[in-house]
Amino acid sequence: MTRLVCAAAAVLVLAGAATAAADDEPVEATPTASEAAPTATLSPESVLEQHRAKPLTTASVPTEGERSPFDMHLYWERGINYTVLQRIWLGTKDVSLLDENATLTGRIGLKLGLDTAGYIEGGSVPDVGTRFNLRRALFYTTGEFRFVYPILFKFDLGGVGDSLYFSDFYFWAKDVPYVGTVKLGQFDAPMSLEALSGSTNETFMEYGSPVAAFAPGLKVGLQLADHTESRRVTWAFGYFTDGQEPDVGDASASIARLTGRVTWLAVQPEADDDLLLHLGASASYVLSSRDRIRYNSRPESFLYPDIVDTGDLETNNAFPFGLELATRRGPVTIQAEYLASVVDAGDLGSAYLEGAYVSAGWFVTGEHRAYDRSVGQIGGLVPALDFDPWQRHWGAWELAARVSWLDLSDGQIRGGQLKLFMGGINWYWNRYVRFMFNAGYARVNEGTNDGRLGILQARFQLAF
Repeated sequence: MTRLVCAAAAVLVLAGAATAAADDEPVEATPTASEAAPTATLSPESVLEQHRAKPLTTASVPTEGERSPFDMHLYWERGINYTVLQRIWLGTKDVSLLDENATLTGRIGLKLGLDTAGYIEGGSVPDVGTRFNLRRALFYTTGEFRFVYPILFKFDLGGVGDSLYFSDFYFWAKDVPYVGTVKLGQFDAPMSLEALSGSTNETFMEYGSPVAAFAPGLKVGLQLADHTESRRVTWAFGYFTDGQEPDVGDASASIARLTGRVTWLAVQPEADDDLLLHLGASASYVLSSRDRIRYNSRPESFLYPDIVDTGDLETNNAFPFGLELATRRGPVTIQAEYLASVVDAGDLGSAYLEGAYVSAGWFVTGEHRAYDRSVGQIGGLVPALDFDPWQRHWGAWELAARVSWLDLSDGQIRGGQLKLFMGGINWYWNRYVRFMFNAGYARVNEGTNDGRLGILQARFQLAF
């Protein structure tokens, strides 16, 4: 019954998206209130704006007496911004190889997370005690280089846990005729609303266990993506292979993945407090040359080891897919996903592995999460008022709860079943600093581990 319901839901989403796309007029979409008049307090940057270079200002352009063969200017705007001009000399005059609208511009930033966690174990689950560690520390640069065609780029490098980590590393061309956007490099393959919205914007400290098990995570590949004129329907499709071991996601070794995602903004808000309804579906074909298909997950805590794990399955292909739903009305956001994978595990037989979560978040201080219609993703938050005790401003406060379920046992495959409740409190000081507090209870059985786990964890996050 579950499989029939999910299949019917997938058909409904895809049919609705197709209908909305067919009904689109080639006219400019009517913006929502937040899009028509973006504010620093309620409208964080879209995915595109995070990469787009800032136009050169008068202060950024060197004067006649300051010109040199190589000009680089640094300034602060939500990070360390830079502009670069390379010039050549012809006689007594210097000629720019690139005009002032065709230069290298970008921003240097940092993503830092420090975690601490304590656990109460029962049964045969691992006993790890209290832990403190670096969750991630990634330096990145993102920007735009204009030569023949404007190219957006992003490079991340730093540490995740105790390991050196290469995260996003890609180039991106937008508004390519007949295609939309073309993305090449290492980035998250298009599956799962929660994973694509990004860890920096995530409501909880970690993704839900089904997302951690089935979402592809970081892959090397080529992706084509676009949206309709009204931006109510988006789609992305790509060919991927393994790159850096994913921080979170599917643990399979794959030489090839074909992955696609389509989203539909079924209910479009006309104002910030109006109802928004997002529906989405994604699917993938995974080919493993080393007969290593594998799914596992921690109990939504980075400092705890994997608690459910199929181990390496001797099969060379799998068919994961997912369904998405998200709705927002004012300060309340509700989000749900169902993810599953169909695996033919050879001597172990065919298996259907699945999981789902439902989460809700409420900003007590009245803010709401952004929604980027150009890519069908939920964004982060900028507090209406920054934390300033002298002015009796306390930043933004969010209460959240999530219920998740993951079943990695079917037939002879005994990866285990995990049921988990997680509650959270988020305190945003400003657009850069956030404190996160999570408390959860997990029950695991039908696998190597059989027992209960209480979780109490916290994170300091700095991102600019």
